[in-house]
This record gives sequence, structure tokens and C-alpha cells, in this order.
Amino acid sequence: MKTTLLFNGFIDILGKQVGIKIYKEEDEGFVMYSFAQSIYLQNDGEIAPYHPGSGSMADSLEGILSKIELYKQYFRKIINTEVNPDF
Repeated sequence: MKTTLLFNGFIDILGKQVGIKIYKEEDEGFVMYSFAQSIYLQNDGEIAPYHPGSGSMADSLEGILSKIELYKQYFRKIINTEVNPDF
């Protein structure tokens, strides 16, 4: 499998600067895009920070950018953050 880092930067989510990395993974003609974030965020009313899991993968670049936008819009009031040790 070949993994290529396409983007390494920051996005703003309710005033929090969140590091974002976008990857392209290729394996025998199969292509998948994914993103990782530097911190996990917890909305008010939730019991733990949100980890996107399969929500951080798509089969196109447009798809992964759309999922990042949905991820940004998911949060209403951040009450806690957790560092992503794998970032």
C-alpha cells in the first residue's frame, strides 16, 4: 500500500485550531482518502470526545473534503479536547 500525504494544515472549529492531515492511500488500483485531526473535540451534552472512525474516509478527494466540512459543522459548543497521540 502506498500512502501519500496530500495536505497538512489547520482548520478552525469554533475558535479551536485543529491540525488536519489528508491522505491518499493506493493499493492495487484501489484508492481511498482519509483525514486525521490533531485533537478530538467533545460537544456539550456528550460523554466523550468524538472520534470519527469510518467517517474520516471517502473514495474521492471531494468526498473527504465534504466529510471534513460535515465534521466542522457537527460541533455546537466544545467543552473538552483530547490530543490524538497518532497525529
